[in-house]
Amino acid sequence: MRGKYIIIGLTLLFGCKPAPEKRFQLISPEESGVLFSNDIIESETFNVLEFEYVYNGGGVGIGDFNKDGFQDMFFTGNQVSSQLYLNTGEELKFENVTETANVGTSAWCTGVTVVDINQDSWPDIYISVAGFVEDSMKRANLLFVNQSGVNGGELRFKEMAKEYGLDDMGYSTQTAFFDYDHDGDLDAYVLTNALEKYNRNALRPKKVNGEGASNDRLYRNNGAAQPLFENVSTEAGISTEGYGLGIAIADLNNDGWEDIYCSNDFLSNDLIWVNQQDGTFKNMAASYLKHQTHNAMGVDIADFNNDHLPDIMVVDMLPNTNLRQKMMLPGSNYERFKMDLKMGYQPQYMRNTLQMAQEGQLQWSEISQLAGVEKTDWSWAPLFADFDNDGQRDLFISNGYRRDVTNLDFTAYLQELHAGGFGDPTQKRKDAYKKLMNLPEVKIPNFCYQNKGNLAFEDVSESWGLNTPSFSNGAAYADFDNDGDLDLVVNNIDSPAGIYKNNSKENNWLRISLEHNLVQGSKLKVYADSLVQTAHFSPTRGFVSSVEPFLHFGLGKRNKVDSVEIIWPDGQCQTEKDISINKVYDVAYKPNERMKKEQTEAAPMFTELFKTDLDFTHFENEFNDFGRTPLLINKQSENGPPIAVKDADGNGMEDFFIGSDYGQKSYIFFQDQHGDFTNVEVPKEAYFEDTDALFFDADGDGDQDLYVVSGGSHLEGNSQAYQDRLYLNDGKGGFKWQKGLLPKMDVSGSAVVAIDFDQDGDLDIFRGSRCVSGQYPIPANSYLLENRGGVFKDITREQAPELVKMGLINDAVVADFNQDGLQDLAIAGEWMPLKILFGTKNSKGAYALSSKSDFDTKFPTGWWSSLAVADFDQDGDLDILAGNLGLNTNLKTAKYEPIEIYAADFDQNGSLDPIVTRYLHHEKWMLATRDILTFQIPSMKRRFPDYRKYAEARFEESFTKEEIQSAYHAEISELRTLYFENTGSAFVAHQLPIETQFSPIYGILIDDFNADGYSDALLVGNSTASETIGGWYDASSGTCLLNDKKGGFTLLKNSGFLANKEAKFIKKIKTKKDADLLLVGNNDARLQVFKRN
Repeated sequence: MRGKYIIIGLTLLFGCKPAPEKRFQLISPEESGVLFSNDIIESETFNVLEFEYVYNGGGVGIGDFNKDGFQDMFFTGNQVSSQLYLNTGEELKFENVTETANVGTSAWCTGVTVVDINQDSWPDIYISVAGFVEDSMKRANLLFVNQSGVNGGELRFKEMAKEYGLDDMGYSTQTAFFDYDHDGDLDAYVLTNALEKYNRNALRPKKVNGEGASNDRLYRNNGAAQPLFENVSTEAGISTEGYGLGIAIADLNNDGWEDIYCSNDFLSNDLIWVNQQDGTFKNMAASYLKHQTHNAMGVDIADFNNDHLPDIMVVDMLPNTNLRQKMMLPGSNYERFKMDLKMGYQPQYMRNTLQMAQEGQLQWSEISQLAGVEKTDWSWAPLFADFDNDGQRDLFISNGYRRDVTNLDFTAYLQELHAGGFGDPTQKRKDAYKKLMNLPEVKIPNFCYQNKGNLAFEDVSESWGLNTPSFSNGAAYADFDNDGDLDLVVNNIDSPAGIYKNNSKENNWLRISLEHNLVQGSKLKVYADSLVQTAHFSPTRGFVSSVEPFLHFGLGKRNKVDSVEIIWPDGQCQTEKDISINKVYDVAYKPNERMKKEQTEAAPMFTELFKTDLDFTHFENEFNDFGRTPLLINKQSENGPPIAVKDADGNGMEDFFIGSDYGQKSYIFFQDQHGDFTNVEVPKEAYFEDTDALFFDADGDGDQDLYVVSGGSHLEGNSQAYQDRLYLNDGKGGFKWQKGLLPKMDVSGSAVVAIDFDQDGDLDIFRGSRCVSGQYPIPANSYLLENRGGVFKDITREQAPELVKMGLINDAVVADFNQDGLQDLAIAGEWMPLKILFGTKNSKGAYALSSKSDFDTKFPTGWWSSLAVADFDQDGDLDILAGNLGLNTNLKTAKYEPIEIYAADFDQNGSLDPIVTRYLHHEKWMLATRDILTFQIPSMKRRFPDYRKYAEARFEESFTKEEIQSAYHAEISELRTLYFENTGSAFVAHQLPIETQFSPIYGILIDDFNADGYSDALLVGNSTASETIGGWYDASSGTCLLNDKKGGFTLLKNSGFLANKEAKFIKKIKTKKDADLLLVGNNDARLQVFKRN
């Protein structure tokens, strides 16, 4: 027995290693001395049903209020007094000095801004005030002016908001100070969010003339010895209402004048007030952003990818678990979404948005889903900061909500409670309050994402020690212990503030302190070997908070900083060199050089031409596919306009056809000998929607005839509206639709290519079919049409039987992939792998197309949308570029975790029900919300009588085995656009630059754009055909891939190729005037024309 105890003791001594220290360590209130807790007391008359912002919480302000070299913290309280804590200089220990410093409050305090308002070098405290009170005097904002400079260093404040003209009483959320008019003093922008008596998501006209109660305020500092602020909102153009929750200041257009980003809640869009340099602002949100966050809360602006451009992070409330999502998300409402747009609102979606600035453009691409930061539940404060000092800014997001008021079962209860308007209002209030008190809490850990580079973030909340559940609101970062890493402080509801010590030790760093009477708006660049980082000094960021007054830079393993460039707010420049690392570097205002112009790069490769005679605009007729099939995740009706290029009139100059939607006009643009274009209408029946087109010699008379594919989904089932058309050329460019030359085709088409599959010298046709309208995703029949003297015969079942119900075809190309002298057919479609049908010839001389081959063509299943071929690696065979859905989507795949679809008439009502499933946290769930599912299949209400039962039901528990086994089933395992290298016996997939994954790719043009002898590619895409929960795919601005001559591609940035609309086709045309032009066919938008410089 004695030996046994010795072994146990040795095991404990040597065998158990201590748990590794996590990056963040939560310091207890007893250790830190910070006892502040933003406690909320509710009642029948005061709760979230009466005051919807009761749980929005308070903020944190950081500053060295007593100038002892350590950062202090100030918390705003709602029902409790705000509190000030001084840093004692001991490791993360603080002392509450609220009473002696005279900063106690009794109002409902929201945001806090630490600012040296009178430029006496002592930090002051400005507090925004709101609350559930009608007495406006109780909503007056507060200004605590630091008196230490006149009190011999004794820390004491004096409340002076009224004396300064800053006692705003308009339901303030937060205030940012900056010098908008460049007069050398700080002005104030007060973010406002007034209480309303109506549903703030109810559709109504925008309030854009300053009449809205939630119109923000701009106060100009009139620059006296004691500053006096004047409300100049009207004359400055601040006149558009927004339910403001977040504000950030940045120079978004890099013109040296700071702009304002306001993140707004509910119906109201975010506002981007761009400084016009004349004392006025212009809202550019609709121009800068393609879509926004719906319930926008906090916002931060910083350069997260080190491209020296300002990126924007706005947070919402989309949960990251299936249960929470299904309990919160109602059905998508496409008709309401379209009404919002018609009323002038920009598209909004209920998720976080990460807007990445595009080089050379004043436009941002929203990539939150690609970066993996779109769903962090009920979120408040996003903060970009380099928490591990590796040279890349990470992302912290605070979240939590005291009661789950978005619970759809609770919403349904309230609707039923108040239905009809009958009953005792007092009793109803009591019943609602009782139900409210029984709601679950949204008490979850905050999120932290490590920046992994290449636009990717990894959730490290647990591994970094940020795993304590809380109701967190405002947050700020600061180096409280002066050890060179950023600590965190969070203002919590009903629990002590969270103080997180950062234990990072592995990397080097530099902290910069700017010493000048006005540093707000200063810009810095730090050069350390190949790493160049930028920063903009503006402490007000996140949510109702302000961070430390330093600029912090992680350096990774780099052991020196080569130089620091500063552009001061007045435009003066300064360069500091030979800077020691791992220290605070103080920079005094000593300009030593003139303003540097941004380094001029080579002229863009492409230029868009706006004044041409190629004037065409595609108009998309509004058709709501979701009204017929609510479970669809994309409309099937937005596919044009197709473009086809050839010399159509035989004059030696290239012309082009451009198609149209049903009820619209299609044209051929003829080019004359001088390079001028004139257009001629191509007649068609009103019900035809053009989806692809091809010029080829159909009848062997030496001229170019025109084949036009009919598609779309506006007519259900099989219809003559989907019959393709063949227009014969009279030899002079006169085209006439000749009926009877094509067999009957009554399913929606998508693609056409010419292929001489039988080697008889004339061109046959492959016609790809998109779908049977109303029967998605059941594969439709595609066609192989043999040319018999200009009359085309359907020989699909005889010569290419695999084309019968092959899939939902999107594109096709013809090439000899196996170099046997026969033409092969490559096909792209969704819910299917790429397919190659090889040209074959049997011993009897019969030709056919078949996938059977010694060539390995095991392609992954995908949402394949486009194809292009070329010998990219110059090894003598043809490779493939294949466009796919991309990674910027709420649909995700992983090994053994595909996206799947099950389609059947589950309720036996005569319509097909397509059920899409996905994996979340390694479990398989239906994608659709309960409202959408029951709208499509009403009988499911019996199976799922409430939202919780649906939210808890895995897919296999939602249908019987018989129902699942009898349904049509398909899956998708790959969403990336890829390059497939032809090795001579197989195709090998290679990744492309991450920017190619921003959006679906619908058009690919191959050419040697940089004249280096290797084939390059232009890619276009985007789609507004998606359902309204996942939202538009609109992040692509066109992608130029240059061949790296090593078997891969590199992204050409700032190429000048700005194809940022819903681009479906791209073609090249040779012209007399401008050599080659590039034509981009955009859905529901004008034709874009580019030239190569």
